[in-house]
Amino acid sequence: MKDQFVFRHARPSARPSSPNFSSGPCKKHPGWDISRLSTTLLGRSHRSHLGKLRLAGAIKRSCQLLRVPDDWVVGIVPGSATGAIEFALWNLLGVRDVDVIVSDGFSAYWADDIISLMGRRARIHKGSGRSFPRTSDVHDENDLVLVYNGTGNGICVKDLDWMTKGRQGLVIADAASAAFAMPLDFTKLDAVTWSWQKGLGSEAGHGMIAFGPRALERASFKASKSIRPKLLNFCKADGSALLNLFEGHTIS
Repeated sequence: MKDQFVFRHARPSARPSSPNFSSGPCKKHPGWDISRLSTTLLGRSHRSHLGKLRLAGAIKRSCQLLRVPDDWVVGIVPGSATGAIEFALWNLLGVRDVDVIVSDGFSAYWADDIISLMGRRARIHKGSGRSFPRTSDVHDENDLVLVYNGTGNGICVKDLDWMTKGRQGLVIADAASAAFAMPLDFTKLDAVTWSWQKGLGSEAGHGMIAFGPRALERASFKASKSIRPKLLNFCKADGSALLNLFEGHTIS
C-alpha cells in the first residue's frame, strides 16, 4: 500500500470573499437573514409529528447533497461532530483490533478515547502535524479510524486508493471539516460522521452519522455488548437496534 499525504506549505493564491469558517462567526449563504427563519416549529418537540418530518427532511437533503449511496442510512444525533464520532466509535468498535490515524488535534482526542475503550488492541499511527501519517503499516483486518480533513491544521487525506479492496475491517471517518467542502469517497468508507457548523455554517448542537451496510450490520448485531451511555447507545433495552434513528427519531 502506498503512502498518501497532503502537505500545504504555501498560502493559497485565491482567497474567499469572506474568511468566516466554522463557529464564531459562521459563514451564511448569500441572502441569509435571521428574519427569514420560520418560527412555525418554535417550542415544538422534536418528537412531534412535524418535528420528525423536519428532521427526516434534513436527512434526505443531506443524502442528496453529499451523494450518499442508496444502501447507506443517515441519522441525526446530539453533541455536534463530537457526539457523532463518539456514537460511531462506541457502537462499532470492539470486534476487531483498530488502527487510528492521528493527523490533527481532533484525531488525537479520538485516539485517546479509543485507547480507553480498546486498550492494547489500538494501534496509533501519528503524523508530524504537517503531513498525513504513513499508511503502509495499516492492517486490512483491523478497523480503521481517521479524520478526513483536519479542522485545525488542514491536513487531509488526498485519496483512499491506498486502501485494499475488500478489506475486512471497517473504515470510520470523521468528516466534520470535509462534508460539504470536499468530495467523500463513500466506496472506501463504512461509517462517516459530520456536523452542521463547518461546511454549512449552521448551529453546532447536532451531529450526523452515516452507516454503510457493513457498519449497520456491525452496530445492529455484532458490536461489543459493553455498557454504553444511553445518549450513545444504538441498541434498545431488549437488544434491538434503534433503526428509527434514520427516520428522524433523534435520541435525546
